[in-house]
Amino acid sequence: FLFVWSSAEFATWDVARGYRAALERTGQHNIRDFRLYARMRYHRRALGDRAENINLLSRIASEGIIVEAMKHRADVVLIISGLALHPDALWYLRKINVRVVTVFTESPYNDKQQREFHAVYPQMKCLTTERTSATNGWGYIRHAYDKDIHKPGTPNGKDYDVLMIGTLWQERIQLLERIDWSGINVKFTGT
Repeated sequence: FLFVWSSAEFATWDVARGYRAALERTGQHNIRDFRLYARMRYHRRALGDRAENINLLSRIASEGIIVEAMKHRADVVLIISGLALHPDALWYLRKINVRVVTVFTESPYNDKQQREFHAVYPQMKCLTTERTSATNGWGYIRHAYDKDIHKPGTPNGKDYDVLMIGTLWQERIQLLERIDWSGINVKFTGT
């Protein structure tokens, strides 16, 4: 496997970590990592102001996938999320006819973009972590987690009644603003 980590270093990275650990626990796979998040970080610094062009940043950070797939003789490239993986990377993989599986973590709200991503390599197997999106012809797979890290406990010694770690989309902000949080110890973190 060439395991393609997500571009983000939070929620989707955590999901990737869970799938990666599960594959490793089987003991049946030779796994190599393509750390898209690290490549994005590196190229963001290298490009400076030009890194604001997400298409350019994504393309440059994704280019090495073909080299890594060929160098490690990957039978399968497993992409987690694919949000910032440039479509050229899929095109390269398609040209060398390597099997690709993508786990879409951003359903249902990014299904349109995920269908466009899938269209670049129609033979790619697609899975989604949202049952309602599995009707797109994609398979359903549960979110993964790392049981050594994701377990009940008190984060940093602090107790919260509600802890949300994620992206505060405008729709979420509007929903959360309608809730009366009086008497509830709540913590929001993420982006």
